[in-house]
Amino acid sequence: MKVRLPSRSFVISRQPTSHLRPSHFVRSFSSSPTCRSSSLEIPASIEPAQETKATQITEAIRNTEATQGSEVTANGRQSALHSPTKRSRILRQTKPAIKDSAIIAVEVTTDKRWLSTMKARIGKCIMFGTTQEQTRQIGGVLRTLARDWRRYVVGSEGFPTDSKSVGLLRHKVAWGEMDVMGHVNNVTYVRYAESARVNWANSYATHNDPKHKSEWSQLATSKGVGMILRSIKIDYKFPMTFPDRVSVYHKLASRPRPEDSHFILDVAIVSEKRQRIAARCTEDIVVYDYQQGHKIPIEPFMLEAFKKTWQDQQARQGHVQVRMTELHKQLRAIEKETWDKPGAVEDMGSATKASDSSV
Repeated sequence: MKVRLPSRSFVISRQPTSHLRPSHFVRSFSSSPTCRSSSLEIPASIEPAQETKATQITEAIRNTEATQGSEVTANGRQSALHSPTKRSRILRQTKPAIKDSAIIAVEVTTDKRWLSTMKARIGKCIMFGTTQEQTRQIGGVLRTLARDWRRYVVGSEGFPTDSKSVGLLRHKVAWGEMDVMGHVNNVTYVRYAESARVNWANSYATHNDPKHKSEWSQLATSKGVGMILRSIKIDYKFPMTFPDRVSVYHKLASRPRPEDSHFILDVAIVSEKRQRIAARCTEDIVVYDYQQGHKIPIEPFMLEAFKKTWQDQQARQGHVQVRMTELHKQLRAIEKETWDKPGAVEDMGSATKASDSSV
């Protein structure tokens, strides 16, 4: 019997102080990372023809936040978007050329179970019967969802999904990682995030900023300037079980400033079996000088790299939202031709048809 556990969350906090020896902090960021599994390359390039439209929709959504006066938390992050109903009402005041797409984008991208919702909608269309052309169109949508589902689940929030930037991709869940309750132990999620965080930092040395390879590589050590995990907060969405695979993604929660000595990372731990986010983490990372024994402002080469990362996140999010909106419209057209029309009757199969013909 499967037991569904309620949502759980806890916070682990580790405050660096000058009287502690540097060795106390080494494991917090620089423990040996779990090796990445072999992965399928997922292209993350943005088509120029869609970039302008993506920017317009993203800006319209941002303007919604600004109009409603969204709060700013203590660490400088902007609070979550307000209700879709209020956002849609404000978006209707935008330019006619983009307001419809912007409204749909808000409604589509705020659905945390968008992928399962799309599959359920496709199933309903099939139950009411489809023509050969409609079947071909549905097949194209299903192929897209099967190939790019990670981009829609986490890419719609700005997480990079290409294999060069992902922290862990299709990492196997071990049977021994489950506890007596029959699900993956809470601490294991912290380890997934830790290993993915090290791989995320190493990706700057190998792919994102290779001209500062030595500086990025040193950040995971205690030889000079390094990065320390000050705190981590985890929200558990559902319990994972063996067998499964996990993919872990990191993104900047906000753009760091030159005077900051820390930055915030958002983390998404995704169950490959369920194709859903199993846990969300918020990590507070401090830049620490091991030689001087205290925290320091973020290094200039890091700020420059984070600036580009932040811009890429915003562009990627807009692009994925445009693609999700297009898929929604494509499926909506099929729905209007199958079940969402006057006189629509569910197709009960060939047995019913044979029975009717015999009468």
